Amino acid sequence: MLQEQVLGLFGQPDRFEEVALAVFRFQVQHCLPYKLFVEALRINPDDVRRFDQIPYIPIELFKTQVVSVFADPKAMPNMLAFSSSGTTGQTTSTHWVSGLDWYRTVAVKIWERQHGPLSDWTILALLPGYLERSGSSLVTMLELFMQSGLGPESGFYLRRDHELKAAMERAELAAAKNGTKILLWGVTHALVSWAQQSVGQHLSSLYHVLETGGMKGHGREMIREELHNLLVSQLGTPNIMGEYGMTELLSQAYSDQDGIYRPGATMRVSIRDDRDPLTWLSFGQRGLISVADLANIESCAFVATQDVGVLSANGATFEVLGRSDHSDVRGCNLLV
Repeated sequence: MLQEQVLGLFGQPDRFEEVALAVFRFQVQHCLPYKLFVEALRINPDDVRRFDQIPYIPIELFKTQVVSVFADPKAMPNMLAFSSSGTTGQTTSTHWVSGLDWYRTVAVKIWERQHGPLSDWTILALLPGYLERSGSSLVTMLELFMQSGLGPESGFYLRRDHELKAAMERAELAAAKNGTKILLWGVTHALVSWAQQSVGQHLSSLYHVLETGGMKGHGREMIREELHNLLVSQLGTPNIMGEYGMTELLSQAYSDQDGIYRPGATMRVSIRDDRDPLTWLSFGQRGLISVADLANIESCAFVATQDVGVLSANGATFEVLGRSDHSDVRGCNLLV
C-alpha cells in the first residue's frame, strides 16, 4: 500500500527513490492530467527508472485542471478542496483530498521530527486573510495540530489584540512552569504589523516566531534577512523560524533562524534550469524549485513551482531566494 510505503520514509529515508518511482507509476496511470502531461513530453513511463527521470507538472495545472487520481472528486463523499489565496481577480489553485486523517498524520510527523512533540508547544496563530476565507490548508493544519495536544492557550487570534496579549501572558506563565515553548505563527504581514505595534515590548526567551505567506499585498515584500532583522530588533527574539508549504503540497519544510529549509521525510527538493525545465542544476546553482511530495498520493506528487531557490551541498536542505518574474502572488513562504 502506497501510504504505508510513504510513512516508512520517516524510518527509512534511503528508500525515497524506490517509493517515488512507485508513486510515479501509480499516478501516471490514474491521474489524467499527469498522464496527458507525460504523454505530451513523449516520455514512456516504462523508461523512467531513476528519480531524476520523473517529470514534474507545472504548478499552474492545479488552477486549470482537476489534478486527482479520482475521475470526479467533486462527486465523491467526504472529499475536501483546499484552495490557494490570491489577489482579487486571480485564478486560485484547488487541491482535492479525501478526508484529513492522512494530512494530519504526515503534518504531525514532519513537525515532531524537526521540533519535538506538539505537547511541548503552545501555538498562537496570526493568520488574517487565511481565516477569512474557506479552504486554507494552513488553517486546517493548525486546527489539526490544536487537536493533537498543543498547549491550552493555543488558538487563532484575528484582530483580537487584547485577547492575544492576555493569552500570551497566560502562555508565558504555563511555559515557565512546565518547561514548554511558545510559538507565534503568523503570516508575514501580520507579524510585521504586530512587531511595529509592539516596539519596546520584547518577547521573552520562551518565544519562537514562525513566519509564512509573505506580505500578500500589505506593503512591499522584503528579502528574508531584512524581515528577520526587523522582527529580531522589534520583538527582541532571535528565534525566527520559517515554513515552506503551499496548497498544492501536503508536506512542509521548516527553517530555523539560519533560513535553511529542511524538508520533511516525504518531501525532496530539486532545482531546475529556468530556461530548460528538463535540466537539473547542481548544488549551489540558482534555479526554480521542483518538489517531490510523496504525501500527494491522491493528486500529483511531482510539482514544478515558480519559486527560486538553491540546494545545499548535500542536497538535504535548500534556500528560498524569491519568486520568478511574472509569477502569481501565492500563499507559501516566499520573499522577493
